[in-house]
Amino acid sequence: MDIGCADGTATKFILEQSKADLIIGVDVLQSSVDYAKKRFKSSKLKFLMADAEKLPFEKNQFEAVFCLDSIEHFFEPEKVIKEMRRVLKKDGYLVILVHTKSLLFRIIWFFWENTKGWVWKGTHVRKFSPEQLRKLIKDAGFEMIVEKKFLLGMYQVVKARKK
Repeated sequence: MDIGCADGTATKFILEQSKADLIIGVDVLQSSVDYAKKRFKSSKLKFLMADAEKLPFEKNQFEAVFCLDSIEHFFEPEKVIKEMRRVLKKDGYLVILVHTKSLLFRIIWFFWENTKGWVWKGTHVRKFSPEQLRKLIKDAGFEMIVEKKFLLGMYQVVKARKK
C-alpha cells in the first residue's frame, strides 16, 4: 500500500520495483485519486480515497506500507504510523521517505513554494529530524532496519519491520 499516493507516480514505481500482484494507493483528495486512476490503468494498481488515520482495511492485511514524501503533511503522524502498523502483517515492513530539517532543504523549499510550487505553500505541517522520525517509528512498535540520509542530507528514508 502507498499512503499519500497523490498522482500515482510513486505507486507505479513501487509496483515496477516490487513485482507485487497488487499495489493500493490511497490519498485523501478525490481529485488526486481520480487523476491516478486515469493515468495508470492496470489490474495491478488500485487507487482509493481514504483517510490515513482510519484506513478502510482489515488488520494484518499488507506485507508492506509505503509513505513517500507524505508523513510531513499529517497533523497527527502518530495516528498514521499506528494505522500502518495495524494493517501490516506480522514481520511486514514500512518505508517512510521524508525531507529533513536541514538548512539546505528549508532554503530550497522556501524558494520553491514562493515561485512555481506555490500550490504547496503551507502543506508541510510537520518537520522531522532523524531522531524524531526514529522515535515516532519505535514508539509505534516497529524495529528499525535501515536509516539513510541522501541528497546532501535533505531527505531521509527509513525501513522498519512490524514486531
